Amino acid sequence: MSNQPHQDIKHNSRLLHLFPQDLRPYVLLARLERPIGVWLLLIPGLWAIALAGAGNTATQIKTAILFAIGSIVMRAAGCVINDIWDRDLDKSVERTATRP
Repeated sequence: MSNQPHQDIKHNSRLLHLFPQDLRPYVLLARLERPIGVWLLLIPGLWAIALAGAGNTATQIKTAILFAIGSIVMRAAGCVINDIWDRDLDKSVERTATRP
C-alpha cells in the first residue's frame, strides 16, 4: 500500500492521448475513457433498432449512428450533472477528494 491518495481518474488512458491537450479536461469530465456507461445505453438501443427495422437497412444504419452519438452525449451529460450535484460530497470522500 502506498501513502498516495487513491484517485479514480486515469490520466494515462490511450483514448485521452487521441485528443488535443485543450480538450483533455473535457474528455475526463465526460468520462469518455470509461465506456461502460455508453455501452449500457447503446446495446439495448441497437437491439431495439434491429428488432424494429422493417428491412430498410439505410434507415437502420442512420438511426443506429444517431443513437450511438446520442448515447455518448447522454452519458457525458449524466457524468457532468452528477459531478455538479456531488461536488460538496466528493470533497469528503477519499477516493473522490481530488476531483475538479
